[in-house]
Amino acid sequence: MEKYLGIDIGGTFIKYGVFNKDGMELSSGQVKTAMITLDRFINTLVNIINENEDVDGIGISMPGFIDTDTGYILDAGSIYPLHNRNLKEIIYEKCGKHIEIENDANCVA
Repeated sequence: MEKYLGIDIGGTFIKYGVFNKDGMELSSGQVKTAMITLDRFINTLVNIINENEDVDGIGISMPGFIDTDTGYILDAGSIYPLHNRNLKEIIYEKCGKHIEIENDANCVA
């Protein structure tokens, strides 16, 4: 069965869910957004990804100005640790997973 991990990064919580190819939710959760340091923030994301490692794809929605091709985040709104960082590269280096990333307003549209 194809499964996908969706992660929505917000200023207060990181919400996530695993969905099948038809969009049915299989599991979900949320954790407080750790905005103190980049390492704590990334460790939170890596833990979510590692807990759901048997997925076929990972998509991340978050605020800010994001180059969706490269994963470079020029400005991440209130998520200060991600300003001027490349989230695609960081996640790949930490857990060997490719992600897709998009601005949260574009995801809604």
